[in-house]
Amino acid sequence: MQHKLNFGYGAAQPARTVRGATGATGCPGMPGMRGAPGPRGATGPAGCASAAAYCGMFNNCSGEVQVDADDVLALTFSHCMPAAGAQYDKQNCAIIAESGVYEIDYCLRGAGLCQGVVQLAVTHNGAVIPCTATSVEFFEGEPFTLCGLGLAEIECDAHLHLVVYSPQGATFCLAEGVNIALRVRRV
Repeated sequence: MQHKLNFGYGAAQPARTVRGATGATGCPGMPGMRGAPGPRGATGPAGCASAAAYCGMFNNCSGEVQVDADDVLALTFSHCMPAAGAQYDKQNCAIIAESGVYEIDYCLRGAGLCQGVVQLAVTHNGAVIPCTATSVEFFEGEPFTLCGLGLAEIECDAHLHLVVYSPQGATFCLAEGVNIALRVRRV
């Protein structure tokens, strides 16, 4: 038996698929609908008050300071630093708006115009905060630095002053640059 092979033009040919280059990707479609929110967890305990309570003042003007015997002199400042939870009364008093424990950092730099002793402290509504009281003896023409750091409980609306006093009286000049500074920060 003989088979006839058909190589002619009339024979059925398999279909050929020709593909061109892929086109650009279109814009993404709209997102699907969001599901319902899940159950909310229990509410935690209330947190503490904000720790952002701070203020500070400094002086960079030089000059002479005379403290009479047994006189208490509130030092003045030429600049007030940014504050939160506190404000300033003129240039010599910080008013604390939020009660709490505060870190009090202060400094006095000068040179003696005579031999003497001065005591430096921060007052809270006129009363000396004990942990801030410190003293220094100086001699004529010699520089001195008196710095302190303390922690104290400060109540709302407290007026804080940096004060200097001397049992026998004293005279000194303020050093060049920042010579008086007071910084208060709730901890």
